[in-house]
Amino acid sequence: AWVYLPIMKEILDVLGAPADLLAVVLVESRFRGHARSGAGAAGLWQLMPSTARKLGLRVDAWVDERFDPIKSTRAAAVYIMDLYEQFSSWELALAAYNAGDGAVREAIGRSRSRDFWVLSKRGALPFQTRQFVPKVLAAVEVLRSPESYGLEKPAYEPLWAFTSVWVQRAVSLRQASAWTGVSVEDLRRLNPALRRDAIPQGSGYQLRLPPAAVEDFLLAYEKFINKKS
Repeated sequence: AWVYLPIMKEILDVLGAPADLLAVVLVESRFRGHARSGAGAAGLWQLMPSTARKLGLRVDAWVDERFDPIKSTRAAAVYIMDLYEQFSSWELALAAYNAGDGAVREAIGRSRSRDFWVLSKRGALPFQTRQFVPKVLAAVEVLRSPESYGLEKPAYEPLWAFTSVWVQRAVSLRQASAWTGVSVEDLRRLNPALRRDAIPQGSGYQLRLPPAAVEDFLLAYEKFINKKS
């Protein structure tokens, strides 16, 4: 998922969020796009299903947009920025991202402090959260200057250009591959949110295709729809 880092940075910039928030991804998933936790969190940003849905992401048996680097980054950035507005502290915003804003508000109320380090020292926050925030802050420094820590700077590949096509009928990536000549593997890479390599009937989906493949897909898709009608 390092390939998505430049566009993820661009999304954060457009939203007015600091690029340092990508440190959350390093800690949460180590940039593994299909990471899952035992608690049910998933994707680069390790969002829970309920949180993801509240943020406007689709999470169901067919589509899980937590695995879409572009959509999940936009949703997570909006979420963290909202938490920052609530608490006026990046440390508390990160704590709320990990433990929930309710847990942080309760900790503030019990300890009568809005200082993360005070709350942490007093044990007012969950142990995992007390570890999470310092890990993210340390990851910020690593991402800013990986060479200083004996790490190689990732070699970013250019992200493919793509065009999104609205698909309403049930279509598998195998069918799309046969119509366009684009490999199933490449279609998966462009559409990581599709859990079953297919678009379900009726729900609709913005299928991403290489621009050069769009015309072939639309012609074949139109014939497919007419044949089914």
